[in-house]
Amino acid sequence: MQIRYKQTTEGWGLTGFIEGTGLIFSGEFTRRRLGKEKLQKILPFLKGGANYSQRNIIKSIDLYSLFTPEAKLAWNKAYSLAKKQHRDVTAEDIFVALLQTQEIKNLFKRLKLNEKLTGEFLENYPKNKVSKKDEDIKKLPFESFLEAAKLHCPGISPLILFYSLLKNLKDESIVHTIFANTSLSLEGLEVFIVWALKLDYDFERDSYGAKILFCCRQTDAMEEHFGYFFTFPAIEKAVKLSSELTFQDLQHTKAMQLLVKAAGEARNKNSKIISENFVNIS
Repeated sequence: MQIRYKQTTEGWGLTGFIEGTGLIFSGEFTRRRLGKEKLQKILPFLKGGANYSQRNIIKSIDLYSLFTPEAKLAWNKAYSLAKKQHRDVTAEDIFVALLQTQEIKNLFKRLKLNEKLTGEFLENYPKNKVSKKDEDIKKLPFESFLEAAKLHCPGISPLILFYSLLKNLKDESIVHTIFANTSLSLEGLEVFIVWALKLDYDFERDSYGAKILFCCRQTDAMEEHFGYFFTFPAIEKAVKLSSELTFQDLQHTKAMQLLVKAAGEARNKNSKIISENFVNIS
């Protein structure tokens, strides 16, 4: 799906059109908030298809109404951060606001990132030179809508916003510099979103995403019953190593064998955290 944008002098400054349906955004960065929000369901619109009843087709969607409560808090927090520094909202403001949400904290925990990395960024954030106001920020709600639609997500959560922010930012942004240190690819982040939000979505058979997601879902049971905590890099390493050991359509099961073995190695060293260091062939 693609969105066709149209500039407007009203509201957010952009509207979008997709398959004949209008997309608007009422969550502009101002003190004014538009009336009571009318929540609309996204999935009936997305899954309706050609046989969907014409009288049920949504003619206009307010994307702000699809933001989860935590995403709305982060969005408003970004405005507050920028307001304190007497400037327009930038990508860094949105990034900092998202870092403080539980979904992104859980992501960084799974990546086994040193909190010092984000801590230093947050500490120096008011002093850092931020990017100029970027019109692409206005596209962020619309691009997040596309990602939510693709992954069958019923709302736009902080993780969806985070993915869309990274995907559409210019490479020279300091946010990209921070993300580069995580070693997580955008493709990997998509898999994590499906796993963390328990979405009803499957990647193409035998693809990288399908194998990673299979292992992620299998480790859920091990974490629940044995108290383990599998880091995302450990799962990625197991899938990568399995590609060297067996046929393509068996790699996901071989990867799980490596992860089970890694859990045993971790237990022998009195650790419940299975990092990539425990995942080995021998």
